[in-house]
Amino acid sequence: MEDRKTRLIYEYFNVEQKKKALILVQEDKKQLEKELNGNFDNYPKIVQRVLSDTLERWQIEIEELTYDINNNIGPIRPGPFS
Repeated sequence: MEDRKTRLIYEYFNVEQKKKALILVQEDKKQLEKELNGNFDNYPKIVQRVLSDTLERWQIEIEELTYDINNNIGPIRPGPFS
């Protein structure tokens, strides 16, 4: 399930901003995966579900940002100062 609020933010980004966002999301995902490596079972079940959902959402964002960048998709909506 896609987080609509996050995608709405990206609709205002140009390609360069999406590239920066992609790097940040990838770094956050790697950091969380590193933290969870070998420790995942130590968390309560509800926390495991939240962490798994977070990783899935970040992977979707990475794929969608990559698609936008590769297809040169810039802002879909004009920004407030356009």
